[in-house]
Amino acid sequence: MVIGRNFYCNANCIINSGKSIRIGDDALLGWDVTLIDGDGHRMIKQTSEREDIFAPIEIGNHVWIAAKSSILKGSYIDDDSVIAYGGLVSKKFNENNILIGGNNQVLKKGIEWTK
Repeated sequence: MVIGRNFYCNANCIINSGKSIRIGDDALLGWDVTLIDGDGHRMIKQTSEREDIFAPIEIGNHVWIAAKSSILKGSYIDDDSVIAYGGLVSKKFNENNILIGGNNQVLKKGIEWTK
């Protein structure tokens, strides 16, 4: 796990890194935020193929993750972005300055935020 400079995490956050979580500089995590890069158990596909239970999480610089949000394995959040209250991220977003909410939904583009 790598955490950049000026990191702030509010109460009741859970960061569970089984393989790789990278958080950039000036990240802000609200209360009850969960970052988890694994499933905690194996899923077996119908072909008896085992799915990898871990995939890295990467969070860019100057990212605000609002309260009660969850960032799951395989997620990538680019610089200067915001995850809305109760947001769920479970995929890669290769675009900065976006507001993500709900279930992987881009709510706005070209946003800015300050502490």
